[in-house]
Amino acid sequence: MPEFKRNETDKILRKIQQGEVCPVYLIHGDRYLSSAGANDLITALLPDEQKRSSRLQLIDGDQENAKDTLSRLRTYSLFGGRTVFRVMDTKMFHSKVVAKKIWESAETAYAAKKPTQAARYLLQMLSLIQTADKGAIDDIVALSGKRWQGLFGFAKPANVSWIQELDLPDQEFSAASTKHDVADLYVQAFKDGIPPDNILILIAEAVDKRKRLYKYIKKNGVIVNLAVDPGFSKFARKDQEEVLLTLIRKTLASFGKNLEPAAEKELLLRVGFHPVAAVMETEKLALSVDERPVITRKDLTEIIGRTREEALFELNEAVADLHLEKALILCCRLRDNGTHPLAMIAALRNHIRKLLVVRSYQARQSPRYTPRMTYGSFQKGYLEELKATLADPTPLGGHPYALYMLFKKAENFLVEDLIQGLTELLQAEYSLKGSPAPDFLIMENFLFTFIGPQTKKEAQGGRRQ
Repeated sequence: MPEFKRNETDKILRKIQQGEVCPVYLIHGDRYLSSAGANDLITALLPDEQKRSSRLQLIDGDQENAKDTLSRLRTYSLFGGRTVFRVMDTKMFHSKVVAKKIWESAETAYAAKKPTQAARYLLQMLSLIQTADKGAIDDIVALSGKRWQGLFGFAKPANVSWIQELDLPDQEFSAASTKHDVADLYVQAFKDGIPPDNILILIAEAVDKRKRLYKYIKKNGVIVNLAVDPGFSKFARKDQEEVLLTLIRKTLASFGKNLEPAAEKELLLRVGFHPVAAVMETEKLALSVDERPVITRKDLTEIIGRTREEALFELNEAVADLHLEKALILCCRLRDNGTHPLAMIAALRNHIRKLLVVRSYQARQSPRYTPRMTYGSFQKGYLEELKATLADPTPLGGHPYALYMLFKKAENFLVEDLIQGLTELLQAEYSLKGSPAPDFLIMENFLFTFIGPQTKKEAQGGRRQ
C-alpha cells in the first residue's frame, strides 16, 4: 500500500468509515501534525464519543515496555468491540540513521528553553546504544569524536556541554538501552494474526525506513507521512505555508469564522512555522471578535504581538545603540517566535552596511560633520550640502530625522569596527549553514564579539570618534 501524504489523509478516513480498517497505522513527521492526525484516526475508528475513553489505550513510547503493549494487543477484549492502542513517540523505528535528526530536535528544544523536551529527545538518542556499550554513556559530554561517531553514526557536534544542564536521571541511561529489536516480535505477531478488533496506531517524528516493521506496515497497513520540509528554500516555505493555512482555516471553521486575506498573510508572518502557535493564535483571534464572522487585520494587530519585521528593527537598534543585554533578549525572542537566525543575519548585515556608508560620509572633509550637530543644522545645512556633493544620493532618501538618528548611532563605531563586524557576520552565516553548533550560540557569539568590546569602550570613554 502506498505511503499517504498530508493531502491524502481524507482518503484513509473515508475508507475507515466504509469499513476498510487496517490492523496497524504508522504516522510520522511533524510531532504536532502527527498527533492531530492520530486524533482524526481515533475519531474515525471510535466514532462513539461516550465509549471512546474506555476503548482507547494511550501509551507513552518513552516510558512503555513494548513487549507489554504487544501482549495487550494480542489479547481479546472481555467486553468485545474495537480497541485502539495509540503509542506516542514510539522508538521502534529508531536507529543510527535517525540519530542525527533526534539530536537536532534536542538542540532545537534546548534553544527554545524547553529542557524537559530536550531531555526526552536525548534519551531517545541514547536508547540507540546497545547494552554492551552502556558504559560509554556515563559521561556523554566527554566522549571522543571517534567514539561518538561509532555510537550514534554522526560526527560529534562542536558544542555538547549544554547536555550537563539537563535533568537526566542516571538510571534512565542503562534502562534506555536494549539489545533485542522488539519490533521484529510485532512483525511476527501481525503475521500470526491479532484480534481483528484491536488496532495499533504508532506515532514517531523520525523513522528508519529500512526497518523490517516499517516495510511490513507499508505492505500490510497504512503509513501517513506528515513530514514538513524544515528548510528555507522557496519550495520549503511554500510547503510550510500550506500546512499553516490548512490548520488556520480548519481552526477558524470550527468557530464559524473567516480571516480577511490581508489578515491571513499577516498571521503567517507573525507566527512563523510553528503549527501549535498558529492554532493557538487563531483560536485567540476567533474568541476575541465575539459574534463577528470576519476577522480583520486590525483585529490581528490588536490581539497578536508585533511583527517579526518590527522585532528585527528593534534588534538592529539595540546593536547600533551598543545595548548588548537588550540585543541578546531580542535575539532570543525572535528565535522563540520562529525567526530563523539567517533572517537576523540579513537584517544586521543591511544595518551595519548603512552605518558603514554613514561613517564614510562623516569622514569627508566637506561638508564637515560634527558629532554635536543639532537636528536643525543637520536637516537644513549639512544634509542638503552632502546630497549636493554625491553622484548617487539614494542612500540619503529616507526621512531627515531617521537619517539624523542613523548618523548619531554611527558615531558609536569606527570604520574598521564595522568592516570587522561584516566579516564576523559572514563567518556566522557560514557557521549557521555548515556548523553543527546550535544556532543560538552562533548568534550570541556574534553579539558578544561585535557589541561587547564597543560597550566597554563607550562605558570607559564615551562615544567613539
